Amino acid sequence: MYPDLQNANASAAYPVESEKETTEPLLAQTASEDVPTEYYAMYVPFEDQQEVRLGRPRKGCRHRLWYIIVCILFLLIFLRPIVHIIAYIFVKATTPQDWAPESDPWHLHDPVGDVSECGDIVRWTIDADASRPQWPLHATTSVSLPIDAEELFFHAKGAFAYGTFEIVQFDEPGPNAIVEVDVWYKTEQALLDATVCSIRPATGRHGLGIFTPPWEHPSRDSKLHFHVRLRLPLSGSRTPLAINKLSTNLPLFAHHFPELADTALFKSLDIRSTNAPMKADSLAVDVAALRALNGRIEGNFAATSLLELVTENAAIYAQVNLVNKDEAKGTILRMNSKNGAIDANVGLHVPQKSEPSGGAFRVNAMTFNAPVDIAFTHAPSHSLLNATAVSSNAPVKITAHPTFEGTFDLHSSWYTPPTYVQNRTIEDPLGWGRRRDVQLDPFRTKKGAICGKAVWKPEHPLAKNGHINLETTNARSLLII
Repeated sequence: MYPDLQNANASAAYPVESEKETTEPLLAQTASEDVPTEYYAMYVPFEDQQEVRLGRPRKGCRHRLWYIIVCILFLLIFLRPIVHIIAYIFVKATTPQDWAPESDPWHLHDPVGDVSECGDIVRWTIDADASRPQWPLHATTSVSLPIDAEELFFHAKGAFAYGTFEIVQFDEPGPNAIVEVDVWYKTEQALLDATVCSIRPATGRHGLGIFTPPWEHPSRDSKLHFHVRLRLPLSGSRTPLAINKLSTNLPLFAHHFPELADTALFKSLDIRSTNAPMKADSLAVDVAALRALNGRIEGNFAATSLLELVTENAAIYAQVNLVNKDEAKGTILRMNSKNGAIDANVGLHVPQKSEPSGGAFRVNAMTFNAPVDIAFTHAPSHSLLNATAVSSNAPVKITAHPTFEGTFDLHSSWYTPPTYVQNRTIEDPLGWGRRRDVQLDPFRTKKGAICGKAVWKPEHPLAKNGHINLETTNARSLLII
């Protein structure tokens, strides 16, 4: 205790008649005799104590609040540029000097290079009336490419080009294909900043390049809407026109292929785009790959060797006819997506001269968080089919053709068990009156899995043992056989 403060308080509480100093302590008024004799009574106002305790923390809270506000403003202003600089330095330091565009799974970088690779820069014909309110300016041009080139290609690089790419066909035969380019834009400077040119990077390769500035100073007035039309001549014979190879690398360009299956055959087709759909009304290929990141793929396709349909965050809807000319190699269909449904009707065919062999085929479909539904609409007898349908958190379904013979595996979660349905109304594809026999494997069939085999009995000497596999989680896998 503090004696001076005690005495002052005591004097205020108990006034004395004289100023005579006394040495007798003021004892607390209590009935208990156990209280220590040296205890001094002291009065301290409660209100003053509270003010002393709360005054300084309130000032500290204001300081901390201003400190937090300053830190948030600093992060908002300076953090993003700092992160961009660090990321740029990291990418430059970790990217090999010999990096090639093919290391990108989507190949969405221009392998041609930049404007320095250009051959002849196109000359524009300015149209005074664009006939589009949102695009007041319009220009056109055209380029000729040899139809017998080893490769015809179209590439776009930059941040301001987008539009459509389509293929049409002339009514007459000829040695060249004509590329017609239309562009709509808002300012004259936008067209001046873009470069469209013919490119010949190597012997036998002929193409068109579209180059616009990078995304450094974005402006809506800098955008250019392109429409690229490739006009193919008719074949000079009764057979379809053969194109050795056609490739596109056109981000933000929608692709459209009209009815071409009867008049043109693409020996090799490589189509790539982002954030835009691809549609084929009728397309015949030997080997083809269509990749549309964030874009839907749909259409009718006929392939003799390999057909790949790949996308992400979008669906695949396809009518596919696979024609197998070499049973030793087989014909392959791959359909891959992420977060997009896959729905396909697949027909399996062989040339008439190969009818007894039946052909060999492989069909794979894989996605995540979306359903898969594949139906085999046609298949020759004695054909060999290996089919797989895989997803997660969504159902998968395969409807087999009656000619299928072989084993099957169905897998799913135990609480959403797989199911197979036997079609008992189908007749023998050979017309011999045979019966369909479906047997389950008791040792491998359990909760979450069904394994079995389907054959026609009595078995034909040319019968083949194919396989169908369905896998998913948290949903049902269904096989109709």
